[in-house]
Formats: sequence, structure tokens, C-alpha cells
Amino acid sequence: MPISISPALAKKAEEWVRLGAVSKVEPGNPTLFKATVERQTGWITDQEEISAYVLTDDGQNFVAMSNICTHLGCRVRWIGDQERFFRPCHNAVFAKDGTVVDSPPPRPLDRFETKVENGVLFIRRG
Repeated sequence: MPISISPALAKKAEEWVRLGAVSKVEPGNPTLFKATVERQTGWITDQEEISAYVLTDDGQNFVAMSNICTHLGCRVRWIGDQERFFRPCHNAVFAKDGTVVDSPPPRPLDRFETKVENGVLFIRRG
């Protein structure tokens, strides 16, 4: 008789999350994508929203950055006319590529691995 492992002990798998069409990303301008994924913890299933800013300079290579500040976990927003990400809680500032411009964040914005299939952008989470 096979032994069943309870969901609480099952290994969390990495997964690719569909963000949307790459045609929505304007070269040189970070574009915010949001995706909702189901997450299972033990026997409980809930939904989680994942947000990422996607940047491309050439329409071929894409960088996906978390919109969560690395200081205290607040969300950052893109200010296009200043070409900066800004987090108003503690005046954190990040450059277009996610590097820290003004403290207190201890490191750049986190990045996701990306892939494109049939014109659709995916990020890896896990």
C-alpha cells in the first residue's frame, strides 16, 4: 500500500506564473503586471496576488522586479517623470533597474526569472 504524504509535508514546487502579453511592455518604461495564483498550505487553499514591474529596452529581453520594497515590505510605485521607483513610507528610492538610489532599503528590488512563450511573459515563483 503506497504511503501518502500530507499536504503539510509536501515539497513546495516552483511554478511559472503567467503575467500577460509582452506587447504591453513599452521599451524603457517599467510596466506593472498583476497575477492571482492559488496557494495551498496544508489543507487550506487561498489566493495570492503577485505583482511585478517588467522592463525591456529591446522588446526581446525582459527584467521582472518585485514591487515590494526590500526595507519593510511596502509596495513601491513607478514615477515616470522622475524615472524612479518610490516608496513613500520611508522615502525609499530605487532606479529604473531596481538598484537603491536612496536608503533605507538594504538591497535592490528582488527579481524574478522570466521566460516568454508565444508572446506571453511568465515569471518563476517558488
